[in-house]
Amino acid sequence: MAFPLSAYIDMLEVLRSQGYALGPVKRYWTGYARPFLFLRHDVDRLTHRAVAMARAEKDAGFLSTFYFRCRQGCVFPDQAIRAISDLGHEVGYHYEVMTRCHGDIQKARSLFSRELASLRELAEVVTVAAHGSPLSSVSNLFFSDGMDRAALGLFGEPQVDFDFSDVFYVTDTGGLFGSPHNRRDWSNGKNLRNPTPPVALPAILHPGKEPVVLLTTHPERWPEANAAVWAHSVVDWGVNALKTWRAKK
Repeated sequence: MAFPLSAYIDMLEVLRSQGYALGPVKRYWTGYARPFLFLRHDVDRLTHRAVAMARAEKDAGFLSTFYFRCRQGCVFPDQAIRAISDLGHEVGYHYEVMTRCHGDIQKARSLFSRELASLRELAEVVTVAAHGSPLSSVSNLFFSDGMDRAALGLFGEPQVDFDFSDVFYVTDTGGLFGSPHNRRDWSNGKNLRNPTPPVALPAILHPGKEPVVLLTTHPERWPEANAAVWAHSVVDWGVNALKTWRAKK
């Protein structure tokens, strides 16, 4: 499913009115006061929607983190990255080196270093996040086990380094918060497991009950135009059907 960008901003404003401060992922390491909601965006495709989301967030008074994937040849979407960084948002590296190197850890480490260096030519990068690659037999999350964060100049990887016995994880992976079509994008602790549209999420996230939250969204699922909302919902339906078929093989 997809939802209008305006619904996302409305949801954040309600969450702020309930008492949450909202900010980028790096604040987990640089300091924050409870109740706090970390805003993470995985930019898998359609980078113009990430730029639109970044502008809408900035206009509403929010700063967040956008994780970008790399194309072959260490090429990142430079215009989108610079635009989002110039707005004051955090930029991070959305790596998929294990799937692209077919599980070869040595090749994955070399590719990770090259791509991280390439992204740092465009913006400061202090956090990284694995891409789920749900149709691959190899999980990128395994790469973090041997990642030397200090040597790489990184604070960490939210999916692995957040304490999810304390942090509540919410993601729109699968097309809906708490989607049953989410195959891999779960934390090792507290997760939203019930399918929840954006308008209903503030009723679940109470600062007194969940004082620290990591909210992950994919900007491609939050377009500005209603026609694009419908079109992307059709795409999500097809992808989820493929996930179900692959899981049964």
